Amino acid sequence: MFDKGGRAEDIYGRWGGDEFLVALPGIDERGARVTAQRLQDAARAVELTEIGLPEGLSLSIGVAGGAHVTRHDLVRQADLNLYEAKAALRETVDAAR
Repeated sequence: MFDKGGRAEDIYGRWGGDEFLVALPGIDERGARVTAQRLQDAARAVELTEIGLPEGLSLSIGVAGGAHVTRHDLVRQADLNLYEAKAALRETVDAAR
């Protein structure tokens, strides 16, 4: 079973299709990248040999952060970063540069 392992104030859920959104209030971009890496590690550790995924799941993650920006802008930037990560065709965490 996958344990989110987050804080009480973290917000997470399905965003659409195969995408999920995790909001980490009060966490800077560095902390978000650490959290993203933890999520990737947990997904890889899931035992799914019976369905042909002996090495677990891979995740591509887009990270965005910043003060004085709207929620809409944060989600838009994270989504753009996610698509960059997906386009790289590898498990990665992509953040604004």
